[in-house]
Amino acid sequence: MADEPAPLMYPYEALKIIEVLVDVAEETDNPVATDLILREIRNVLAKTMPKKPRRRRRKA
Repeated sequence: MADEPAPLMYPYEALKIIEVLVDVAEETDNPVATDLILREIRNVLAKTMPKKPRRRRRKA
């Protein structure tokens, strides 16, 4: 179903991906590439960490 969240990534798998991305970021001289790599690291973290349920607004 479209409403079901995607399954979470295994933490070890996510850490290995982040490790590779950090290695690439350290080797690059291009600041634009570094920004893209940081965005990919954030994407991996978003797939790994469970989302908090949204709070409902209280009625006034």
